Amino acid sequence: MNKNQRIRVAQWGLGAMGQGVAKVILAKQGLELVGAFDIRPELAGKDVGEVLGVEPAGVVVSDDPASILDPAKVDVITIATNSWVAKQLPDLKRIISAGINVVSIAEEMAATEAQNHEEAAALDALDKENGGTASGAGDKRTLIHI
Repeated sequence: MNKNQRIRVAQWGLGAMGQGVAKVILAKQGLELVGAFDIRPELAGKDVGEVLGVEPAGVVVSDDPASILDPAKVDVITIATNSWVAKQLPDLKRIISAGINVVSIAEEMAATEAQNHEEAAALDALDKENGGTASGAGDKRTLIHI
């Protein structure tokens, strides 16, 4: 990737924290919001800008996670669904298995190995197997500085 390329980011989860992360992605130079997923059917089909209360972004929210799991179109997924790795683990595994890098706001992801060695080892093995990375920011404020 050269310095002029934008990082293609999809947002997984559009609750309060996910909306904050999506706004950062839209505003941050070098990032391009290319997808959005949320389990709430009432958000499906809406422009993410409408959901966020900002200008239209040209990105339609989907209620199908497969819609953002294409590594040819997405470089990284930011996931904001839960604070606990154990509850987020199935989604993290699905993202990593698709060969897409993932950044989680789950507080435990800031030091997964300290919280649960088995979960950390499982994520590390998946990362290595699929050529991706999983990391944690701890909360959306940290993502602003990435």
